[in-house]
Amino acid sequence: MNSAGAHRLIVGVDFGTTYTGVSYVWSSSTSLRDVLVILNWPGPSREAEVTYKAPSRIAYPAENPGMSSITSGYLVTPRMRSYSWFKLLLDSSAVTIFDDPDLSATEGPGVLQLPHGKTATGVCTDYLREIFVEAMRILGGVITQELVTVTAIEYWFTVPAIWSDRAKQETLNAARAAGFGSRPGDEINLISEPEAAAIATLKGITSGGMPNVISPGDGILICDCGGGTVVSWLATGGLWGCLSQRQDITTYLVQSVQPQLEFEELLVGEGGKCGSTYIDRQFHKWMSRKFGEDFDRLSFELKGPGSRFMREFEGCKRDFGSSYEAEYQFTLVMRGVEDSEYYDADQSQVRMRDMEGLFQPAVQKILDMLHQQLHRAQVERGKQIDLDVPYDPNLDDERHMYVSQFDRTKRTRGTMVWLLKMGDVVNEDTFICQRVVKPWFKDETLVFMVPLFATSAEIPPRREEHPRVQRVGTISVDLRRANLNKFKKKWKITQDRWVWELRYELQIMFGSREGVLAYRAKNGDDIVGTAQIEYAHD
Repeated sequence: MNSAGAHRLIVGVDFGTTYTGVSYVWSSSTSLRDVLVILNWPGPSREAEVTYKAPSRIAYPAENPGMSSITSGYLVTPRMRSYSWFKLLLDSSAVTIFDDPDLSATEGPGVLQLPHGKTATGVCTDYLREIFVEAMRILGGVITQELVTVTAIEYWFTVPAIWSDRAKQETLNAARAAGFGSRPGDEINLISEPEAAAIATLKGITSGGMPNVISPGDGILICDCGGGTVVSWLATGGLWGCLSQRQDITTYLVQSVQPQLEFEELLVGEGGKCGSTYIDRQFHKWMSRKFGEDFDRLSFELKGPGSRFMREFEGCKRDFGSSYEAEYQFTLVMRGVEDSEYYDADQSQVRMRDMEGLFQPAVQKILDMLHQQLHRAQVERGKQIDLDVPYDPNLDDERHMYVSQFDRTKRTRGTMVWLLKMGDVVNEDTFICQRVVKPWFKDETLVFMVPLFATSAEIPPRREEHPRVQRVGTISVDLRRANLNKFKKKWKITQDRWVWELRYELQIMFGSREGVLAYRAKNGDDIVGTAQIEYAHD
């Protein structure tokens, strides 16, 4: 197959646990604005005319009388025997955490189950084949079927950050068997969900005329919430959120912004079940507490996904936080239930005021995960050099420039500060000092790592990566017992939190009684912290 010129069509497939989406863009495009998303997935149970994703749900004709072929997405109705969350069965380690007995009540009896005689890979293949056929049909209508036929397609499938190698391979197997990447010239690739989110988000920021928003050396935390992605810079600590069925959290370290964005994984990703479907189950529990058997005995068709009742709840759930409602109402016929503050029998309307109470358990789980990842990231990121050296445009490369979080001045990382020159006299009275400026937020570690270098070059190099620069070791500075009131602090409006400016003098003493180098941290006349060195191994 010959491609149309040098162009390729790049197709992204977000194969999710609860929903699946497809986007596409020409390889010659340079802007994220050129990426198009399939919006018109068919089916009677969709909530609106515009649908960014299709439910990851499938039904088989052998189990549904009157059905002539496999049905998926919004074409699956609540009365059908169907299967969902089957993607997780590709990785057995991901299933052990899903032990909520109420899961089947909100998602259906086929949740995390397989039809008789089918494997997880087989069900994923059947579902993805439906997605493939529909996506190709829609693409053919948009860019013409003739152009699709002669154009090489590069597919990218997103996978959870904590996916095992076996699960990744099974995802590839299912995708290929479904038709993706099966034509000559086509190819298929995998990318972790947080990494894809990081690329998309940071690419938009760095190419949008805001070069100082992120800088080399910044840490970024990606919280992939399925229904939308949130980003947190470790440097600023701002968090935003939205929810889906599980969260994958991964932390990256920015290496370069220009001429191209480059970053590496700083911490291994972790995930958890604490999102939107969890909120649905909280809602069902609330209904059970208020109405008991009158609600519990209702059929899945009336209260499960795709039902009018849950579609109305889904709309209110999505709007929560963007608008204030004193009371939420959902249509549900419950015979024999009398009028009360929770139910209007004449209108068959459920009344609820505490939507926030349904969100709280899920939000708390997410915050716990974020705080754990932030703590680990701060400890790991403390290993990087972080002396506050002014940026000199005549001497320093812009790739190494960053902006101080405290005073927004330009600084540079990786620039050497030489404290002793070759030929200097060193005796028992010699000690050297280096002023250190460290912006610090309350949830960060107070143990900082400062590398110590030496060089044999007659003219000391300016950069640490110079071949004549050798690492002596790493000085660990412990300020955990320091009186923070001795330091300046500043209120950051955009972060809604205090930031301290830790200014101290790192002193290295040559004349200690032990006969080895000794270290301490001082702020004026006060010793604010201890320090020790771990020497580098040859």
